Amino acid sequence: MIDLYLHGHQVHSVFQLLGEDENDISSSVAWALASCPSFRSAFLESQVKYKARGEEVVIRLQHSEKTGGRTDIEIESAGSLYVIIEAKKGWQLPGREQLRKYANRVNFKSSQAPVRLILVLSECSQEYAKANMELNEV
Repeated sequence: MIDLYLHGHQVHSVFQLLGEDENDISSSVAWALASCPSFRSAFLESQVKYKARGEEVVIRLQHSEKTGGRTDIEIESAGSLYVIIEAKKGWQLPGREQLRKYANRVNFKSSQAPVRLILVLSECSQEYAKANMELNEV
């Protein structure tokens, strides 16, 4: 592999070029989901077992709702799919209250989509997440 340096520091991740905070990472992922249909389809199929059928998809970034907080990414296909993605940097995980707030958002709660999920995007392993997150209903 070829080494890449920026201002004398080795670059290990594309995020070092764009920014490394949670919002930078969320923005990059949302851009890729919106710009690359094959990535979006592979992501949805692998993470939520949803097979896209060519329908319209809306992706919202940093979407606020008065009592429901601000989500990092929302992916919605009217009547089919509503996914909220909470991104955390490093091995951090969201708390139960934060996830409960998202679950009670008006648009999410009232959606008739058969696939309605809240996903956590983190650098931690699945084993760590399972051991350190309350996975019960929020």
